[in-house]
Amino acid sequence: MRSFIVLFIILFVRVIQAQDLIVTSEGDSLNCKITSIKNDFIYFSFTHKGEKRNTIVHMDQARYVYNFFKTPTVIDQDQPKIKNLYSWRLALYGGLSFRTGKLQDGLNPQESEYLKELKSGSNYGFDLSLFVSDIIGVGLRINTYKSRNSERNILIGLPDGSSIINDVSDNISIDYVGPVVFSQLFNAGKSHALLFDFSIGYLRYQNNATFGKNSFQILSGTLGLGFGVGYDILVSKNFGVGISISALTGTLTKLKVSNSFSSVQVKLDEKEYESLTRIDLTLGLRFYR
Repeated sequence: MRSFIVLFIILFVRVIQAQDLIVTSEGDSLNCKITSIKNDFIYFSFTHKGEKRNTIVHMDQARYVYNFFKTPTVIDQDQPKIKNLYSWRLALYGGLSFRTGKLQDGLNPQESEYLKELKSGSNYGFDLSLFVSDIIGVGLRINTYKSRNSERNILIGLPDGSSIINDVSDNISIDYVGPVVFSQLFNAGKSHALLFDFSIGYLRYQNNATFGKNSFQILSGTLGLGFGVGYDILVSKNFGVGISISALTGTLTKLKVSNSFSSVQVKLDEKEYESLTRIDLTLGLRFYR
């Protein structure tokens, strides 16, 4: 009986120490420790250059076997701290933007066409984020939207119901700054990554406009919410390119209108609220460290 107990303990210890095997769709074999399997993802730890790392792989991209290796390679929890695959990510980007807000009712055809052209523009900016794990990052987002249009001899409806023909121009800038949180899922080879992000920040609106020979500036600001999905392709360990589609939303309820002589605050009626909601399509460079 005593010999049986000793043998059982030895076998039990060998099983506890045994490590798992993951084989990716690209043929890579990983001596690792599977920590959990949920939502179609395999969560596991492995050792690379003496450092323990945690990551995940989709079950469609890998097969696994428990207790395949007899000798463990994963460092125990009391050993040096796990190091993330990357410390930070910098994304520089630019592209096209399309504002989706509805035009006011009662516009004449010339006014409608003029304002529709102002709804298309360009955007550029950057995200600088720190990784808190291999799949979660937090950081700062700053970007700018630009749109401009001008027209000579356009028929403009006035608030009193009358109309006037005059030259007009608008030069609009919408700046956004705020924190961003994203989730990033790498493929097994760590060369491609799918990203989902959320941000909340401040939208600053500025329009340098002219009406005939008169120039004036319109300023305002509001809370902005952003959502996006992107795809990064790494051409080296630290450099890549990326594409993304995102939505940014906000609504102006008041304006400050100024010229060379005076300034006035204008509170908008609900039917006059100015929507800043837009869709951005961007391309850019990615830097990882």
